[in-house]
Amino acid sequence: MADKQLKLFFSMLSGEMFYVEEDEVKNIDKSCIPLKKKPHNCRKCFDRFHIGREVFKNYYIPCPRCLRLCGDFENMKDDVVIENAKSVAGIADKDMLGEIMKSEAKK
Repeated sequence: MADKQLKLFFSMLSGEMFYVEEDEVKNIDKSCIPLKKKPHNCRKCFDRFHIGREVFKNYYIPCPRCLRLCGDFENMKDDVVIENAKSVAGIADKDMLGEIMKSEAKK
């Protein structure tokens, strides 16, 4: 069997680096950053590729130095989105409160 090429990715949701076969890259979600190589000797992130976690938006913050040196910008998806999924209850409550306030103001 022929050896398959592996591509390196960083997941902003889990904070881990992982390899994916080249033919499976199309199945990767938008929260993964393609990398050219693993970080080496970084004093900001200690070669983890992230400098911390954004608690409210629920993703890992990529290290700016490693992103500049190791990020594969040619293969990065154009529509990379960092968003936290909202709960249905939170959306309903906020919308419902807005509608109640509008209806009360009209009366």
